[in-house]
Amino acid sequence: MYLPVSEKERRRSALRERMRKEGLDAILVIGDSAKSGIRGTGSFRYLTDFFIYFNYSLLLSFIEADPVMLVPTENSRYWASKRSWINEVRLSRHYPSDIVNILKEKATHGRLGLTVMEAFPPSLYQYLQENIPTWELIDASPILFDLRFSKSHEEQKLLKEAAEIVDAGFQAVLKMIRPGTREYEIVGFLEGFHRGHGSDQTFNLISSGSFPGNGDERFPTLPTYPSGREIMKGDVICLEMTAVSGGYWNQLVREVSVGKENHDLSSFHRAVVKTTQEGVVSMKPDVLTSDFIDSMERAAKREGFRLTEPLGHYAGLDLVEAPISPGSKLPLRPGTAAIVHPCLSDAKGTRMFWGQTFLVGDHGSTSVNSTDDELVVV
Repeated sequence: MYLPVSEKERRRSALRERMRKEGLDAILVIGDSAKSGIRGTGSFRYLTDFFIYFNYSLLLSFIEADPVMLVPTENSRYWASKRSWINEVRLSRHYPSDIVNILKEKATHGRLGLTVMEAFPPSLYQYLQENIPTWELIDASPILFDLRFSKSHEEQKLLKEAAEIVDAGFQAVLKMIRPGTREYEIVGFLEGFHRGHGSDQTFNLISSGSFPGNGDERFPTLPTYPSGREIMKGDVICLEMTAVSGGYWNQLVREVSVGKENHDLSSFHRAVVKTTQEGVVSMKPDVLTSDFIDSMERAAKREGFRLTEPLGHYAGLDLVEAPISPGSKLPLRPGTAAIVHPCLSDAKGTRMFWGQTFLVGDHGSTSVNSTDDELVVV
C-alpha cells in the first residue's frame, strides 16, 4: 500500500456521503490492467490502493457494509489480501453470478451505481440487467470523477514523486542520445530507468527527423511508438515521457536538437513557452478549461502561430481523467493535476509539441516537474 489508512477512511467516508446524496445502495467499480490510464478505471485503485497487474477485477462498495473485491486468480487474491485496503477479497470464477449473489445477500432491491461504464464488458452488464431486475443500474462515473478531481496532500506527494522519476529519466536519457542511437533504444532506456526508480508503470513515445523538413516530409511533431530509425546529426527528437508513482501519473514532453542548434526549432520554442506560461497564469480555481485555453490561443496568435490539439489532459490515477479541449466547461479546483502540452503550428503546417504537468493551488498553478524550459542540444 502506498497511502496511509487515514486516506482510505477519507475516501470511503466521502464516497458513502455521495452515495446517500444520490440515493445509491451500492457501487460496482471496475479496474482493468489492459485499460490502465484510461479515463475512469483508476477509480478501482482510488478505493482499494491496489495495483491490478493482470486481467480485471471488481469492487462492490456499500453504504454500511464493508466492501468486497472480486479477483480472477488465486495469485491476485493472495496479493490483494496483503496489499490492498479491502479486507474481504474473493476469488471469482464467474464475476456476473458472484456479483448477483453478493447483492442478493445484502438486499432484494436497490440502486446500483456502475463505474466506469465504458470499461464494463457488455456481457456483464446484460447479465446484471437480466438477473437483478429489481435493481436499478445507474452510471456512477461522475461521482467518482468528482471525488478524484481534487488531489489530497497525500495524493500530491505521489504526483511529485512521479515527477521526480520523469525529470531524472529525462536528464539521464540526454546523456545516451547520440548519432546512431535508434529510437527504440531511447525509449527502452527510459522505460528501464522509470521502472528501476520505482515507477509502477511507464509510457513513452518518440519521433525523430529533420526540422522542419520539406514538402510532405514535415517533421513528425507528434510522437508515436518507437521505430528502428537511427538518430542523425541535425535531427530533432520529440519525447513524450510518462511514469507513475503509487498509481499517480506524471508526463513531460520535450523536443531535443542533436549535434547543433536548430534555429527554426528555437523560434517555435520561444513561442510555445510563452503560450504555456500565459495559459498557466490563468489556471486558477473556478476558471473554466475553455478559458485558460483561450489564454493560450491568444498568446500563440501574438507569437505568429496557431494553437492546435492535442492540448493536454487532466491526470491522477488515470493518465487521462478528462481531456483538456477548447469546448470544455470543466472548472479547475485546488488540487487539480493538469498535463498541459500545447502544440503550435505555422502557416506551412510545421508543428512543435511541448509541455509538462501542473498542479492547481488555492491562488494559481505551479509545475510539478522541476525540468526547466531550456531547449537542449545534445
